[in-house]
Amino acid sequence: MTGDPPEQQPDATPATHAAAPRAPEPDAYAVTSPDHPLARAEHERGLWALLACSAVGVWLIGSPASLGYAWTATGWSEWVSGALAGVLGVVAIHPRRWWASWALCALGVWLLFAPLAFGTVHAAAYLNSTLSGILLVGLSVIGTRRLWAQPVQPGIPPGWSFNPSSWVQRTPIVALAWLCFLISRYLTGYQLDYSGQAWDPLFGDGTQRVLDSEVAEAWPISDAGLGAMAYALEALVGCMGGASRWRTAPWVVALFGVLVVPAGVVSVVLIILQPVAVGAWCTLCLVTAVAMLIMACLTLPEVAAMMQHLARSRGPGRSRWQVFWQGGPAPDGQEEVEPVALTAPPSQVWRTMVEGVTVPWNLVASLLLGLWIMLSPPIFGMENPGANSHFLAGWLVITVTVLAMAEVARPARWVNVLLGGWVIATPWLLAGTADAAQWNAVISGVLLIVLSIPRGRIAQQYGTWGRWLV
Repeated sequence: MTGDPPEQQPDATPATHAAAPRAPEPDAYAVTSPDHPLARAEHERGLWALLACSAVGVWLIGSPASLGYAWTATGWSEWVSGALAGVLGVVAIHPRRWWASWALCALGVWLLFAPLAFGTVHAAAYLNSTLSGILLVGLSVIGTRRLWAQPVQPGIPPGWSFNPSSWVQRTPIVALAWLCFLISRYLTGYQLDYSGQAWDPLFGDGTQRVLDSEVAEAWPISDAGLGAMAYALEALVGCMGGASRWRTAPWVVALFGVLVVPAGVVSVVLIILQPVAVGAWCTLCLVTAVAMLIMACLTLPEVAAMMQHLARSRGPGRSRWQVFWQGGPAPDGQEEVEPVALTAPPSQVWRTMVEGVTVPWNLVASLLLGLWIMLSPPIFGMENPGANSHFLAGWLVITVTVLAMAEVARPARWVNVLLGGWVIATPWLLAGTADAAQWNAVISGVLLIVLSIPRGRIAQQYGTWGRWLV
């Protein structure tokens, strides 16, 4: 044959052939679209929680008549909420109806608040509505894993030496929030006349005097019940999102921080004012104040990591507002480090729980000095208003010092310098201070100022945040 041989087809994948450019991966954080593979996978894993929400709705419909508060305002609230929860739980099964899950969450928040708004006189109604609300919030957001649809990315913030959003880090905060919830719910039972007395192991009828005071009754609803609602939400928000939520769900961390830190400090201040405004102590209130201070101290590192992430996440085509609501990858992210699990040896788990918190000697001394300032008025025979001033100053010193034990908030110790000046000036500005008390105030204030100068040991690394830790 004289014809030309057929043209040889080139090998599709020769060894020397340059690799075809990879198609850009879709934005892994555009999980607001129900068609995103990650969002769809997480949605399918959470279908059981949506069906459980419908079951809670059925329970609510049958509760008022069964528990003896039908045809009351709380009963109507549960009937309507139960019917809506039953329908929304089914509607939310469709992946495109993401709004139904958040509607279930809103229903849960309403059920937490409804018994307080209506002032129900039935203990069963308060208990049933509260627990049903907790279940709806937990199942609709946490159980459906709606905030978890994120790819595996570095969990440790760039430049940090630990992950402030790990489950081990969050466990003690959530546990303390539930403890405060149980205490506040018990106090709510007294304010709403479900129980005839409020137990106080240290101050006799002090708890009852606080709960029956004009300050407490000035609130339109039970202030203890409002606190129980806030603590339940703190615990639930603490469980939302994965172990990298400082960058995958910044708005959740921001909400958690607002519930724990400023709201917690305000509640502590209100508890501090009880002896001044009411003239009585409340042991259970003091326990919640201490727990809130510890929670705030442990929460601050995660809030700092979230703020740091937002500060460096702005880029072409992506605003901080988008990152705040949708999350985003960690710029300059480092390799993932195997997180410490709750099943690890107890010593390792305990160390991880308090990463980011150190207790330098000068802060321990400041804490004891704040306690001394608070307790010194009766020792030196101080009278009001000087005695009240010392009491408030001592409590504020304790509050600031505990917050400063979080390494990211170590500069907060400088507030004690101002408080030290307040203590020094008290004898000359306010009446009710004897000579011995004046010397005590001067010495205590000077010591507090001196103890606030050393920064103390910083055991962890915080990336660019470290330059503020002076």
